[in-house]
Amino acid sequence: MKFLEVTERDGRYVARLSEAPEPKPEAGEVLVRVAASGVNRADLSQIAGHYPPPPGESPIPGVEISGTVAGTGRPVCALLAGGGHAEAVAVPGEGQIFPAPAGMSLVHAAAIPEAFLTAFVNLVVEAALREGEALLVHAGASGVGLAAIALGHLLGARVAATTRTPEKVPALRQAGADLAIDTSSEDFADAVEKHWGACAVGVVLDPVGAATLPGDLR
Repeated sequence: MKFLEVTERDGRYVARLSEAPEPKPEAGEVLVRVAASGVNRADLSQIAGHYPPPPGESPIPGVEISGTVAGTGRPVCALLAGGGHAEAVAVPGEGQIFPAPAGMSLVHAAAIPEAFLTAFVNLVVEAALREGEALLVHAGASGVGLAAIALGHLLGARVAATTRTPEKVPALRQAGADLAIDTSSEDFADAVEKHWGACAVGVVLDPVGAATLPGDLR
């Protein structure tokens, strides 16, 4: 099978298609023919040598895919420990694989497992975000950030989102943010209080931490 081999050279990513044996599913696994794979920070960290795959897992990058189960053609999405940027991958039959959403192309569905499930676990399972509450999302233009904005909007919450890059502000609004904040030009806590008043936010999703924590607590 073909897989995507990527190296970092002089600040650039150099990619090529290479050949590797097709994975053989072990007990409890199924083989998925990959239709599309998502690119995540984990992939870039692995290419840079900072995020090795877990012991025994595929050295091929790629932690989320969509595709069809070999032998049945069933359309699925899957969250992986690695190996997604390839023509086929072995996936545990339970816990990491789920049906692809009906009515959505497999290319779009490949972006669900990592970012959207992370946002869902944080906002719905852990924070129990509800209609009418206010949500603050940091790094709103990241994969998880955009998913969190969309999910918060879907749940009926007011959503404020931050970015350090002015050019990304329109993307925050397009994703559903009611308040898009450019932290390179204003303090996010000041901005939230200016528009919504003090103590308005009930849930904060913060993948940045440290420097943003005092403002989160405020």
